[in-house]
Amino acid sequence: QYRIFQGIGGLHHSLIARSEDGRIIGLTDVLYMSTRPTYIYQNFAGVLPEWQGSGLGKWLLAAMFQYHRHKYPETRWIVTDNAASNAAVLAINRQLGFKEYQTYSLYQISRQKLARKLGAMGQGR
Repeated sequence: QYRIFQGIGGLHHSLIARSEDGRIIGLTDVLYMSTRPTYIYQNFAGVLPEWQGSGLGKWLLAAMFQYHRHKYPETRWIVTDNAASNAAVLAINRQLGFKEYQTYSLYQISRQKLARKLGAMGQGR
C-alpha cells in the first residue's frame, strides 16, 4: 500500500495514543496527496471501548489536524466518511465542524445468502 501511495504522491500519517502501561488505546490516520494539496483524507479513528467517552477520540483527531495544518498549510479541506449508524463518530465530526457533503449507500450480503437467492431465482425460470 505504501508503494501505491508513493507512486501517486501520497503520504500516510498515523497518530497513536498509548496508556501509561504502553498499550495502544487509540489511533487515527490520514492520507496527504501531493497531487491534491488542498485536501487531506481522514481514514480511520478508533479508541478502545474502555477509553470511549473520555475525549481521547476528539483529541486524536484535533492533534492530527493541527499537525497537518502546520505541515501542509495549503490544506483547505479534510475529507472523511463514516456510517450513518455510528452516532459517536458523527457527534465528534459535528463538534469538530464537519458538514455532510455527499451521501451514498453500501449494501452487504454473505456469499451463502447470495447463492441461495440466486439459486431460488434460477429455479423460477
